[in-house]
Amino acid sequence: MTELNAFGSRIKELRTLRKLTQEQLAEKCEINSKYLSRIEMGYSFPSFEILNKICSVLHVEMADLFNFAHNSKTAGQLRKEIRGMVEQADGEKLQLAYKTLKAILR
Repeated sequence: MTELNAFGSRIKELRTLRKLTQEQLAEKCEINSKYLSRIEMGYSFPSFEILNKICSVLHVEMADLFNFAHNSKTAGQLRKEIRGMVEQADGEKLQLAYKTLKAILR
């Protein structure tokens, strides 16, 4: 997977987390839905202005759009990393993590 494909997949990931269709995100960003599709498929890269609009609509920082390293990790690597985070978390954070994982994995 190229960086452009990973970037497009990350936008799609964030869009679906916000429960937005391509058409809805495109409309809110004032771009054509076909153009957004090309971005998500890794065929196009948006201008800085469009990046700012996407960030605003998705309620993320610009850096979040480029944070796709987790997509290249294996399930084993993710489990190991999660175990490390759990071992270092205090009781309050463990409670929150438990509730979050329970809701996601049901």
